[in-house]
Amino acid sequence: MNIFALIVCMCLISGALIRIPLYQGITIYPHDICIGFMCLYWFIKNRNLLYTHDLTLITPLKYFLFIALLSNAINIGQQSTTGFLVGVAYCIRFFFYTCMYIIVSKEPKVHWDRYLYWAGAVFSILGVTQYVLYPDLRNLSYAGWDPHFYRLFSTILDPNFAGIIIVVTFFLGIYMYQELRYRYLILFVQCMILVSLILTLSRSSWIAFIFPFIWFIWKKRIWYLMGILAVFIIALFFLPLPYKQITPVLRQESSMARLNNWIFSIRLIQKKPILGYGFNLLGSHKPVSLVYDGMQLSHSSSGLDNSFLFVFATTGIVGGIAWIYLIYTLWHIKISDTQKKRSLLHIFRMSLVAIGIHSLFINSQFFPWIMIWVWTLAGVIEHSKRLRNSMK
Repeated sequence: MNIFALIVCMCLISGALIRIPLYQGITIYPHDICIGFMCLYWFIKNRNLLYTHDLTLITPLKYFLFIALLSNAINIGQQSTTGFLVGVAYCIRFFFYTCMYIIVSKEPKVHWDRYLYWAGAVFSILGVTQYVLYPDLRNLSYAGWDPHFYRLFSTILDPNFAGIIIVVTFFLGIYMYQELRYRYLILFVQCMILVSLILTLSRSSWIAFIFPFIWFIWKKRIWYLMGILAVFIIALFFLPLPYKQITPVLRQESSMARLNNWIFSIRLIQKKPILGYGFNLLGSHKPVSLVYDGMQLSHSSSGLDNSFLFVFATTGIVGGIAWIYLIYTLWHIKISDTQKKRSLLHIFRMSLVAIGIHSLFINSQFFPWIMIWVWTLAGVIEHSKRLRNSMK
């Protein structure tokens, strides 16, 4: 399984650079293929380990997946064949990502947390390289990518999603600093990660970093870290980045666009409040701003920025309650009593808070990179708990 873990994380580094179109509107990435093969291989090889009722997240996962499929089934008559297949494909992808939680929780001797950290670190360093060598994404506007200029977007080709990946990588690096021996290397990498976060010019990512970091400082009483936070905030406003006036820190246009997107999402929820429009079946209901010359050019699958509003719009109030229950269970997942493992739990909760804040502005809770990150780390924590219980 170490080989599978290494390959999956290497594929994650490639981001959105390699896209494999299967059908109209259905695209897969190398990590999708690797995770699919890994899940099939593991479930065939470990049929005796398929008992999952002892896993913390299985019940809320079953609830949400059932409601998502039910919502899709109810809305099948209102969708074209292509639109419905896109929704089904998304459910399949979501299912395989959640299977990561089962595999990691039951598979010993695979350091998934370390693989994830180094994948995020390489992603961040590649982002700095991209910022220096290829800062202009405007020449790819015809392919549906936003025209970002002098912003770090790395291999994801989007500074906002790149930003939340960098944030959770930095948080995991705090745990790696305690876990690994080569601390000077970790410190250097952490500095590079912070620099890459600044270069994204992503306000949602900055907010997602600052508030959980303050919570961590208060929780652990490590007050000297406030100095690092102060330097970071000062750098956001006063660092003389090239062409910073093109994407200023306080941008009213994007703020108004997000506000309008929230209003549009709420109107969708009001029309179908119980079971929604179907999980990821909003292709025909996208805001007009996402359509250009009659062509769907946006790489956003749903068109809704807020992850919570996305859930309520696609699966209704029933699905929204199930999703909140799943997040609640994620937050209260247990871990072993060792000091290092408790530190990992704090880092995991920091990441959940960061993703929750970020997902108010960008639909990051359902971004593939983040879903893999969450379910994998949840599996690491679950494995630690199972190991503790087996030793009692």
